[in-house]
Amino acid sequence: MIINYFNCWKLKKWQSNLLHTLLWLIYPAKIQKGDKIRCYGISYPQWKGDKFECTANFKDKTIGIRNAIRVAKKDFRKLGK
Repeated sequence: MIINYFNCWKLKKWQSNLLHTLLWLIYPAKIQKGDKIRCYGISYPQWKGDKFECTANFKDKTIGIRNAIRVAKKDFRKLGK
């Protein structure tokens, strides 16, 4: 995917918002508890390409990973079906 070639932490706010929107159009699947997910590194460059399991789903557009970390849902996408 083209996102692999970006250093996302160097992007301006409007550029990162555009990337989030494009990812949402390509991968619109909703993340639920127990789903396997991948980080695309726009907001979290240290986890770029890493795979996680969603351990919680909150109402304020955040999810839980690793049983203790609360992150923005928009930077993660569901893997497979």
